Amino acid sequence: MQGQYVDFALISKAIQTTFEKLKEEGHSNDRSLTELLEAERNLNQALSFHLQAKI
Repeated sequence: MQGQYVDFALISKAIQTTFEKLKEEGHSNDRSLTELLEAERNLNQALSFHLQAKI
């Protein structure tokens, strides 16, 4: 592998799609939604770190 490439947009889309699907299926109080929100926060932190490291 020549370099690391993380597709933040793709990961974000996957989290959002999963979140919407769970809500559609009636899992609005499910722990899974909480975990997905945490995953999104972690992704945003990783993206922020990645962008700062490029400066």
